Amino acid sequence: MKVSIIVNANPATGYGHYHRCRSLADALVAGGHEVSFVGDAGPRIPAVRHFYAHTDVIAEEWIKKIIPHWVIVDTHGVTPSWVYSDLWRTAVIDGVGQPDTEQADLIISQGMDGQYAAPDYLMLRPELSFVHRKSHYSRKWLVFGGGFDEMGLCERFARTMPDQTAYIMAPYEITRNPKHWVESTKSTQNIISIYGIPEQACLSMGMTVWEMLYLKIPCYVLSKTDRHLESAQKMEPWIRYHPQVGMPEDLREFLSQAPKMEFPNLDLKGAYRVVELLCQS
Repeated sequence: MKVSIIVNANPATGYGHYHRCRSLADALVAGGHEVSFVGDAGPRIPAVRHFYAHTDVIAEEWIKKIIPHWVIVDTHGVTPSWVYSDLWRTAVIDGVGQPDTEQADLIISQGMDGQYAAPDYLMLRPELSFVHRKSHYSRKWLVFGGGFDEMGLCERFARTMPDQTAYIMAPYEITRNPKHWVESTKSTQNIISIYGIPEQACLSMGMTVWEMLYLKIPCYVLSKTDRHLESAQKMEPWIRYHPQVGMPEDLREFLSQAPKMEFPNLDLKGAYRVVELLCQS
């Protein structure tokens, strides 16, 4: 089976799309399938070809040259109409309510909506199995507001919680504090290397929340859109979430609530379950 995966990885899109597509590519290669990435970031998997495309127009040109059996689409925002064709089948990876997916042959939700959804079809990256707690580098918090941090979570945390030790991933300069270890979100492709550091996480809703839950790290979650908030509400048994879109008026009060210590039963086999669906469909 020949499969092309359309995905990008940059501060504007974030890196969650990319990492779950790499997990899917790993599972496809393990099954003996021919895989290619089409987008602005290479897969860093030797058996997977990369066709560079920084626009939808170029991506469409590549796909029409490859003519795969399946086109897997994991894009930020509206799914482009050209991905639906009689020449191939189309699967859409739906993060938190991807619009314009009605024509898809298969929809894989990374939230909890739909027939094929989290937690069973959650495509967590296999590298999570290598994460171990690092007590000698321990920080109270991991803070990550997403690639652009549109809500300003990192700066707000830095000003509100100066007495708390934290590892903060920020896309901009923030207030410096010896208790805060600050790193640019340009390094978020390697963020997993510090996953063993925090005791708790303050996050914008996204794939990082699922990764923290897999590692059984309590999460405090903020939502930048209504759809993110809907996803957070469905994860209520496992996370503390702010019940409105955006930042709470008193961030310290929100983060002072007792952490949720119940975690979902997650594994790293979701991508393999997706491959089974592709083969059966």
